[in-house]
Amino acid sequence: MRGGLLRHRVTLQRVVTTKDALGGDVQTWSTLATVWAAVKPLSGREAFEAQRVTSTASLFLSIRYREDVTPAMRAVWHGRTFEITHVENVSGRNVELVLWLEEMQAQTGQVA
Repeated sequence: MRGGLLRHRVTLQRVVTTKDALGGDVQTWSTLATVWAAVKPLSGREAFEAQRVTSTASLFLSIRYREDVTPAMRAVWHGRTFEITHVENVSGRNVELVLWLEEMQAQTGQVA
């Protein structure tokens, strides 16, 4: 994997469960690592759903191999949060991971 292509800083986060003051479980996002990545947009679309406009952006990241990345995590890039929908170990060689990401963002305001 060519290091020169890894130009973007991406934060990988996972869910952590802790106890609140009453002993109940509270789930929060915790940073696992901040890594260098190559980012490639795949698609984007807007739709009118449930009386609001939603926009979807799909992209993928290429990062150096890590064995602790799973689809239960999320990625943050330039202040935008993405769900990890798929993790691919390229050629099964433990050198590069490709993370397929999807962003769902509701926009406020009404559509005329």
